[in-house]
Amino acid sequence: MTDPGSVTFSGAEIEGLRDYLLKGGFLWADDLWGNEAWRYFEREMTRIFPEYSIQEITPDHKLFSILYAVEEVPQIPSYQSWVRNGSTSEFGAETAIPHLRGIFDDNGRLLVLVSFNTDIADGWEREGDVPYFFYTFSPKAYGLGINILLWVMSH
Repeated sequence: MTDPGSVTFSGAEIEGLRDYLLKGGFLWADDLWGNEAWRYFEREMTRIFPEYSIQEITPDHKLFSILYAVEEVPQIPSYQSWVRNGSTSEFGAETAIPHLRGIFDDNGRLLVLVSFNTDIADGWEREGDVPYFFYTFSPKAYGLGINILLWVMSH
């Protein structure tokens, strides 16, 4: 799920997504920037899982080292933002700190992963058209993405 800061789920979508996730599915919400977008997205996730809270996933979590040693949540901007202001924070001080957050079930299985104040998937793009951007951001993006894939498939 990309840029989920304004997503609104219908009743049927809430029921369907909840069933999918509780039966073994996984959702990764990426490219979520800013406090207002966070509050909106958090409200929608609470509608799906009122019994679970969203938790911070810090670099000491084994997800960060299941294959690659990823020492921090990388902040990856969109290419357009990076060209415009040369910064990894898309909206200045408000979005300066990237986070990984998650919703876990009662058994500790990761149901929903949220990359906040970063756009990990943009680190997988631009290989053919903007090599400098790709090589600047892709190593950390691929390392984290592969770790997440391995974690979700094995836990």
